Amino acid sequence: MNKIVKQIIIIAITAVMSSVLTFGYVIANNFSLEYAKNIIKNNFYGEIDMKKLNEGAIEGMVYALNDENTSFISSDYGYDAFAGELTGEFTGIGISIITNEDGRNSVVKVYAETPAETAGLKSGDVILEVDGENMEFSTVNEIANAVRGEVGTGVNIKADRAGEILSFDIKREKIYIPTVFSKTFENIGYIQVTSFDEKTDEKFKESVEELAETDGIIIDLRNNTGGLLDTAINMLDVIINEGTLINTKYNNSEMVYTASGKQIYSKPVVVLVNEYSASASEFFAAAVKENNRGEIVGVNTYGKGSIQTTFKLPGNSGIHLTIGNFYSPKGNKIHKVGVAPSYEVENSEEYLGFDIELIPFEADLQLQKALEVIKIKK
Repeated sequence: MNKIVKQIIIIAITAVMSSVLTFGYVIANNFSLEYAKNIIKNNFYGEIDMKKLNEGAIEGMVYALNDENTSFISSDYGYDAFAGELTGEFTGIGISIITNEDGRNSVVKVYAETPAETAGLKSGDVILEVDGENMEFSTVNEIANAVRGEVGTGVNIKADRAGEILSFDIKREKIYIPTVFSKTFENIGYIQVTSFDEKTDEKFKESVEELAETDGIIIDLRNNTGGLLDTAINMLDVIINEGTLINTKYNNSEMVYTASGKQIYSKPVVVLVNEYSASASEFFAAAVKENNRGEIVGVNTYGKGSIQTTFKLPGNSGIHLTIGNFYSPKGNKIHKVGVAPSYEVENSEEYLGFDIELIPFEADLQLQKALEVIKIKK
């Protein structure tokens, strides 16, 4: 075969390959999920779980948004369970779990009057098994999913308590996790708010009313990662009489929330925050600070200034989607910036991430500073 013929053949093959590639590119430009699904259904060699295929496609779209606060809620976890987190009501046993340095998971809190307390689980117990399945080095979410179930059904948990292996048979119940805790230091009120759910504003108002005769109130939002926007606004109304509380911006609209004039407490206020105070905690602190209603003590907050809402999909799955951003009363950006304290005080690193109530008073430098500040203001 002479050189010219070889060149013609090579050119012809290249032309054919180019047309194939071009055809593929045209199809890609007209790409649709339904088209891709049909390719898989018609050509995949093996069994196909269509439910998983559909959920995987949605999860892929959500992932492609590249937004850390947008997420897909699979049917395995369930929209209803996710919504329960926002209301504060769960079907479960009533414990909080944290991952230890060794990768195992310990109970950090057993809530009062819950099935876990009745069964005898205690803070510090290391979860080993759930219903016979090894969970020793599982994630917190994996353990939580294993523990969840229908009201009235039972779950068995094996735990390590200082080397002793214990077994607990526990019946799941509908439980409400309290989010507001109050007490006094001499004549200074103290209210810890762990999250902003549907009942938090009501409980907060009750606590403020109970502390009406105090010389001031410390509102502890440390480790509070947020919750419902309306709940936080209702709580601000309790302590702020007038002024802008928050600015919100969406794709095609803006909304400014202002105080309703229903303030019931006008004495000095100090808000405690740390690096885990996020979202609603941040605009709460910003509203107190920028309306000159009180002082902020702690360290710069997390910096989550975006707003999410949750859409339910067929099959009890869902999308938790970012729909806007919120800004401080003066229009300052909070997302990726946070809220700076009036008095910057750090606690020791050994208490980083600790449940606030587990930090000994003498080691809680932030709380001590808040008490000092409020005594000056009273």
